[in-house]
Amino acid sequence: MQRKISLIIATDFCCWIPFVIISLLHSLSVLDATPWYSLFSIVILPINSVVNPLLYDNKLMNCIKKPVQTVTDLSARRLTTFSISSRSSAAAREEPDTIKE
Repeated sequence: MQRKISLIIATDFCCWIPFVIISLLHSLSVLDATPWYSLFSIVILPINSVVNPLLYDNKLMNCIKKPVQTVTDLSARRLTTFSISSRSSAAAREEPDTIKE
Protein backbone atom coordinates (compact mmCIF):
# COMPACT_ATOMS: atom_id res chain seq x y z
CA MET A 1 0.00 0.00 0.00
CA GLN A 2 2.84 2.36 0.82
CA ARG A 3 4.49 1.69 -2.54
CA LYS A 4 1.20 2.35 -4.31
CA ILE A 5 0.68 5.71 -2.61
CA SER A 6 4.29 6.71 -3.24
CA LEU A 7 3.93 5.84 -6.92
CA ILE A 8 0.71 7.87 -7.21
CA ILE A 9 2.34 10.87 -5.54
CA ALA A 10 5.45 10.56 -7.72
CA THR A 11 3.47 10.43 -10.98
CA ASP A 12 1.31 13.37 -9.91
CA PHE A 13 4.42 15.31 -9.01
CA CYS A 14 6.13 14.53 -12.33
CA CYS A 15 3.09 15.57 -14.33
CA TRP A 16 2.23 18.73 -12.39
CA ILE A 17 5.57 20.23 -11.35
CA PRO A 18 6.56 21.31 -14.89
CA PHE A 19 3.21 23.09 -15.22
CA VAL A 20 3.67 24.80 -11.86
CA ILE A 21 7.21 25.93 -12.76
CA ILE A 22 6.15 27.27 -16.17
CA SER A 23 3.18 29.08 -14.60
CA LEU A 24 5.41 30.58 -11.92
CA LEU A 25 7.95 31.77 -14.49
CA HIS A 26 5.11 33.24 -16.54
CA SER A 27 3.64 35.07 -13.55
CA LEU A 28 7.10 36.48 -12.68
CA SER A 29 7.43 37.68 -16.31
CA VAL A 30 10.54 35.58 -16.85
CA LEU A 31 9.10 34.00 -19.97
CA ASP A 32 5.97 34.01 -22.04
CA ALA A 33 4.38 30.64 -21.32
CA THR A 34 1.29 31.13 -23.47
CA PRO A 35 2.32 28.46 -26.05
CA TRP A 36 3.24 26.06 -23.26
CA TYR A 37 -0.24 26.04 -21.75
CA SER A 38 -1.71 24.23 -24.73
CA LEU A 39 1.06 21.62 -24.61
CA PHE A 40 0.37 20.94 -20.95
CA SER A 41 -3.39 20.85 -21.33
CA ILE A 42 -3.35 18.62 -24.42
CA VAL A 43 -0.41 16.28 -23.73
CA ILE A 44 1.08 16.22 -20.24
CA LEU A 45 -1.90 16.56 -17.89
CA PRO A 46 -4.02 13.95 -19.72
CA ILE A 47 -1.14 11.52 -19.25
CA ASN A 48 -1.65 11.97 -15.53
CA SER A 49 -5.38 11.33 -15.97
CA VAL A 50 -4.67 8.10 -17.83
CA VAL A 51 -2.01 6.84 -15.43
CA ASN A 52 -3.89 7.47 -12.18
CA PRO A 53 -6.70 4.92 -12.69
CA LEU A 54 -4.10 2.34 -13.66
CA LEU A 55 -2.21 3.00 -10.45
CA TYR A 56 -5.37 2.73 -8.36
CA ASP A 57 -6.16 -0.70 -9.83
CA ASN A 58 -4.94 -3.49 -7.54
CA LYS A 59 -4.61 -6.03 -10.34
CA LEU A 60 -2.21 -3.83 -12.26
CA MET A 61 -0.16 -3.11 -9.15
CA ASN A 62 0.20 -6.85 -8.55
CA CYS A 63 1.36 -7.31 -12.15
CA ILE A 64 3.94 -4.57 -11.65
CA LYS A 65 5.05 -5.90 -8.27
CA LYS A 66 5.81 -9.43 -9.51
CA PRO A 67 8.33 -8.48 -12.26
CA VAL A 68 9.94 -5.93 -9.94
CA GLN A 69 10.32 -8.62 -7.26
CA THR A 70 11.77 -11.02 -9.85
CA VAL A 71 14.34 -8.44 -10.95
CA THR A 72 15.18 -7.69 -7.32
CA ASP A 73 15.67 -11.39 -6.59
CA LEU A 74 17.87 -11.88 -9.65
CA SER A 75 20.07 -8.90 -8.81
CA ALA A 76 20.39 -10.12 -5.20
CA ARG A 77 21.51 -13.54 -6.47
CA ARG A 78 24.05 -11.97 -8.80
CA LEU A 79 25.46 -9.85 -6.00
CA THR A 80 25.70 -12.88 -3.74
CA THR A 81 27.39 -14.93 -6.46
CA PHE A 82 29.78 -12.08 -7.22
CA SER A 83 30.54 -11.63 -3.53
CA ILE A 84 31.26 -15.34 -3.03
CA SER A 85 33.44 -15.62 -6.14
CA SER A 86 35.38 -12.47 -5.31
CA ARG A 87 36.01 -13.72 -1.77
CA SER A 88 37.26 -17.09 -2.98
CA SER A 89 39.57 -15.51 -5.54
CA ALA A 90 40.84 -13.05 -2.92
CA ALA A 91 41.44 -15.92 -0.51
CA ALA A 92 43.35 -17.81 -3.17
CA ARG A 93 45.62 -14.84 -3.72
CA GLU A 94 46.27 -14.43 0.01
CA GLU A 95 47.38 -18.04 0.62
CA PRO A 96 51.14 -18.30 0.85
CA ASP A 97 52.92 -20.66 -1.46
CA THR A 98 53.73 -23.88 0.35
CA ILE A 99 56.48 -26.27 -0.62
CA LYS A 100 55.49 -29.91 -0.55
CA GLU A 101 58.15 -32.44 0.31
